Amino acid sequence: MPIEFRCGGCGKLLRTADDSAGKQAKCPDCGTVQMVPLPQPAPPPFEMASVPSPSTGDNPFATPQTLPPMPPQTGSGLATASLVLGCCSLLGWCCPIIGLAISITGLVMGISGLKTSGRSMAIAGIVLNSVGLVLSLVNAAMGAVLAVMNQAH
Repeated sequence: MPIEFRCGGCGKLLRTADDSAGKQAKCPDCGTVQMVPLPQPAPPPFEMASVPSPSTGDNPFATPQTLPPMPPQTGSGLATASLVLGCCSLLGWCCPIIGLAISITGLVMGISGLKTSGRSMAIAGIVLNSVGLVLSLVNAAMGAVLAVMNQAH
Protein backbone atom coordinates (compact mmCIF):
# COMPACT_ATOMS: atom_id res chain seq x y z
CA MET A 1 0.00 0.00 0.00
CA PRO A 2 1.55 3.38 -0.94
CA ILE A 3 2.30 6.03 1.66
CA GLU A 4 0.34 9.28 1.24
CA PHE A 5 1.38 12.56 2.86
CA ARG A 6 1.16 16.28 2.19
CA CYS A 7 4.10 18.42 1.17
CA GLY A 8 5.17 20.82 3.92
CA GLY A 9 5.92 23.55 1.38
CA CYS A 10 2.95 23.62 -0.99
CA GLY A 11 0.42 21.22 0.61
CA LYS A 12 0.20 18.92 -2.42
CA LEU A 13 -0.78 15.30 -1.73
CA LEU A 14 2.24 13.08 -2.43
CA ARG A 15 2.34 9.28 -2.84
CA THR A 16 5.36 7.05 -2.60
CA ALA A 17 6.10 3.34 -2.20
CA ASP A 18 6.26 1.67 1.23
CA ASP A 19 10.03 1.14 0.95
CA SER A 20 10.57 4.94 0.90
CA ALA A 21 9.45 5.31 4.53
CA GLY A 22 12.00 7.22 6.61
CA LYS A 23 13.93 8.45 3.53
CA GLN A 24 14.22 11.96 2.08
CA ALA A 25 11.85 12.88 -0.77
CA LYS A 26 11.65 15.95 -2.98
CA CYS A 27 8.27 17.49 -3.94
CA PRO A 28 7.91 17.56 -7.74
CA ASP A 29 5.99 20.86 -7.63
CA CYS A 30 7.87 23.13 -5.20
CA GLY A 31 11.12 21.19 -4.68
CA THR A 32 10.84 21.03 -0.88
CA VAL A 33 12.88 18.14 0.55
CA GLN A 34 11.24 16.34 3.47
CA MET A 35 11.19 13.02 5.30
CA VAL A 36 8.66 10.40 4.11
CA PRO A 37 6.55 9.40 7.15
CA LEU A 38 6.25 5.82 8.34
CA PRO A 39 3.16 4.02 7.07
CA GLN A 40 0.11 4.32 9.32
CA PRO A 41 -1.54 1.07 10.42
CA ALA A 42 -4.98 0.45 8.93
CA PRO A 43 -7.90 1.13 11.30
CA PRO A 44 -9.54 -1.98 12.74
CA PRO A 45 -12.62 -3.18 10.88
CA PHE A 46 -16.01 -2.08 12.19
CA GLU A 47 -17.62 -4.65 14.45
CA MET A 48 -21.27 -4.78 15.44
CA ALA A 49 -21.92 -4.81 19.15
CA SER A 50 -23.88 -7.75 20.37
CA VAL A 51 -27.41 -6.88 21.45
CA PRO A 52 -29.09 -9.25 23.86
CA SER A 53 -32.26 -10.88 22.67
CA PRO A 54 -35.52 -9.70 24.26
CA SER A 55 -36.49 -13.31 24.86
CA THR A 56 -33.50 -13.94 27.17
CA GLY A 57 -34.58 -11.35 29.73
CA ASP A 58 -31.29 -9.42 29.38
CA ASN A 59 -32.88 -6.54 27.46
CA PRO A 60 -31.54 -3.28 28.94
CA PHE A 61 -34.35 -1.33 27.24
CA ALA A 62 -37.21 -3.28 28.80
CA THR A 63 -39.40 -1.37 31.23
CA PRO A 64 -39.19 -2.59 34.81
CA GLN A 65 -42.15 -4.49 36.18
CA THR A 66 -42.54 -2.23 39.22
CA LEU A 67 -42.37 1.52 38.88
CA PRO A 68 -41.05 3.70 41.71
CA PRO A 69 -43.69 5.69 43.60
CA MET A 70 -44.48 9.14 42.31
CA PRO A 71 -43.11 11.99 44.41
CA PRO A 72 -45.76 14.08 46.16
CA GLN A 73 -47.01 17.16 44.36
CA THR A 74 -45.21 20.27 45.53
CA GLY A 75 -48.07 22.63 44.67
CA SER A 76 -45.83 25.45 43.41
CA GLY A 77 -47.84 25.81 40.19
CA LEU A 78 -49.56 28.96 41.42
CA ALA A 79 -46.20 30.52 42.30
CA THR A 80 -44.79 29.66 38.87
CA ALA A 81 -47.87 31.04 37.13
CA SER A 82 -47.59 34.23 39.17
CA LEU A 83 -43.96 34.65 38.16
CA VAL A 84 -44.74 34.10 34.48
CA LEU A 85 -47.70 36.50 34.59
CA GLY A 86 -45.47 39.03 36.36
CA CYS A 87 -43.01 38.92 33.47
CA CYS A 88 -45.90 39.26 31.00
CA SER A 89 -47.39 42.18 32.94
CA LEU A 90 -44.18 44.14 32.45
CA LEU A 91 -44.92 43.98 28.73
CA GLY A 92 -48.71 44.21 29.01
CA TRP A 93 -48.80 47.56 30.80
CA CYS A 94 -48.53 49.30 27.42
CA CYS A 95 -52.18 48.38 26.85
CA PRO A 96 -53.86 49.10 30.20
CA ILE A 97 -56.81 46.74 29.70
CA ILE A 98 -54.50 43.77 29.11
CA GLY A 99 -51.95 44.91 31.68
CA LEU A 100 -54.55 45.30 34.42
CA ALA A 101 -56.06 41.86 33.78
CA ILE A 102 -52.67 40.13 33.70
CA SER A 103 -51.37 41.96 36.78
CA ILE A 104 -54.44 41.34 38.93
CA THR A 105 -54.59 37.66 37.96
CA GLY A 106 -50.88 37.30 38.72
CA LEU A 107 -51.26 39.00 42.09
CA VAL A 108 -54.08 36.65 43.11
CA MET A 109 -52.04 33.61 42.06
CA GLY A 110 -48.93 34.93 43.82
CA ILE A 111 -50.76 35.53 47.09
CA SER A 112 -52.26 32.03 46.88
CA GLY A 113 -48.82 30.61 46.05
CA LEU A 114 -47.24 32.00 49.23
CA LYS A 115 -48.47 28.94 51.13
CA THR A 116 -46.69 26.48 48.82
CA SER A 117 -43.10 25.29 48.53
CA GLY A 118 -42.49 27.85 45.76
CA ARG A 119 -42.67 30.78 48.17
CA SER A 120 -39.71 32.66 46.65
CA MET A 121 -41.22 32.40 43.17
CA ALA A 122 -44.53 33.65 44.54
CA ILE A 123 -42.83 36.67 46.13
CA ALA A 124 -41.02 37.47 42.88
CA GLY A 125 -44.33 37.14 41.02
CA ILE A 126 -46.08 39.46 43.49
CA VAL A 127 -43.34 42.10 43.07
CA LEU A 128 -43.39 41.91 39.26
CA ASN A 129 -47.20 41.97 39.12
CA SER A 130 -47.30 44.94 41.49
CA VAL A 131 -44.91 46.87 39.25
CA GLY A 132 -46.98 45.90 36.20
CA LEU A 133 -50.19 46.98 37.96
CA VAL A 134 -48.75 50.37 38.91
CA LEU A 135 -47.47 50.94 35.37
CA SER A 136 -50.86 49.93 33.91
CA LEU A 137 -52.71 52.28 36.26
CA VAL A 138 -50.36 55.17 35.46
CA ASN A 139 -50.75 54.48 31.74
CA ALA A 140 -54.54 54.38 32.05
CA ALA A 141 -54.58 57.63 34.06
CA MET A 142 -52.32 59.37 31.53
CA GLY A 143 -54.59 58.20 28.73
CA ALA A 144 -57.66 59.56 30.53
CA VAL A 145 -55.96 62.92 31.18
CA LEU A 146 -54.89 63.23 27.55
CA ALA A 147 -58.40 62.35 26.36
CA VAL A 148 -59.96 65.06 28.58
CA MET A 149 -57.39 67.63 27.45
CA ASN A 150 -58.08 66.91 23.79
CA GLN A 151 -61.85 67.35 24.31
CA ALA A 152 -61.31 70.69 26.00
CA HIS A 153 -59.74 72.14 22.86
